[in-house]
Amino acid sequence: HVRKGEQRAKKKQKDEIEIYAEKAQKEYEERKLQYIANLYANIAFDDSISCEMADKLLKISSELTYRQLIILSVIGFAQTSGVHRKSETYTNVSGLNNVTIASEIFDLYRKSLVFSDQAILDAAGINPSQLKLGGYGALLYNLMELPKFPFVDRCAIDVLNFLGILMPTK
Repeated sequence: HVRKGEQRAKKKQKDEIEIYAEKAQKEYEERKLQYIANLYANIAFDDSISCEMADKLLKISSELTYRQLIILSVIGFAQTSGVHRKSETYTNVSGLNNVTIASEIFDLYRKSLVFSDQAILDAAGINPSQLKLGGYGALLYNLMELPKFPFVDRCAIDVLNFLGILMPTK
């Protein structure tokens, strides 16, 4: 009977973890909704965007994470404002947040949403001062109204720190 009780307790614990993970993912994804809605609305009123381009933009936007939207927003902000960014190329990246941010920037680079004057061969070879939006990345920045993105949550602050726009607090 002890064994069945342990199995039930483990199953209940696993179910609770799955519910929590689904809830966290849903809340994370819900933060994208405003920007996806902006994209739909702006596409509808922009005659210069063909049906094919609209489909491509909607597909790309649905595949981006919330953090990638933040990254696009921060890079666009830095590009348009001329704010100073870290000018040295990372040779290695440490810490879970930084590794995740570097990986997501590298993914945006591979998707040609973010460009760099220096080739980026892996997630550790990023020079923040060389990053810029182009092509679909610039279109998404404008059509999703990413310049209005508030840089107040922990995720945005981590991206600002990684790009050297904010100095980390000690």
